[in-house]
Amino acid sequence: MRRVVIATSDSTRALAERLGALYTDRAVGVRVQLRPGNAESALAALQRGDADLAIVDRQIPESARLRSIELAREPVAIIANPANPIANASTELLSQLYSGRLRDWSEVGGPPGAILLLTREEGDGSRATLERAVLGGRAVTATALLAPSEAVMIDRVATHPTAIGYVGLGAVTGAVKVVPVNNVPPSIQGGYTLVRPILLVTRFDGGSDATAIADLATSAEGRAAVAGLGR
Repeated sequence: MRRVVIATSDSTRALAERLGALYTDRAVGVRVQLRPGNAESALAALQRGDADLAIVDRQIPESARLRSIELAREPVAIIANPANPIANASTELLSQLYSGRLRDWSEVGGPPGAILLLTREEGDGSRATLERAVLGGRAVTATALLAPSEAVMIDRVATHPTAIGYVGLGAVTGAVKVVPVNNVPPSIQGGYTLVRPILLVTRFDGGSDATAIADLATSAEGRAAVAGLGR
């Protein structure tokens, strides 16, 4: 039985599972195995040859070895605890928060309380989107607390009244509230600035299974599998 390895980030794992299941339904003698991680580790695994393809949630630099296909675009939503009175986050406010210049909500007109600032690890696609759109490419402050997955980010924001964080819009649950950015709710339209691509990446010298999965992903059936990721 042939093995096909798909390297994924946290937010693209479900999509990889869907595409893998579609492919194994039609390909005889193939087993699809997922290699979880984040966007950076997924691309590194692909480059090393430890994965046949990668599905990631960030832009990639031009490469003579890799080709990418954009499957969808997804907003990165700023989320807060429902008890937090914040109703809008300007780009400047987010910059002050994620650069570590603000430490207490009273500094921006909120009730007193230390800001619990949450972020994802380096190499995560949503973090890369926030750093590009909000911090001008600078890194998130080292004082932010790391959430190792979108599910953990949701849980921590939901259980801490002074917390603020970010996840892909598809991960949002009713346990948190979504905060508009510059008075624009998260969307792939309307000028919302925090949008990440969902890319399928293969090597130019990749095998036939990787090419076939890429072709499947861009077919009508494959597009249906990713429907709902973009907003």
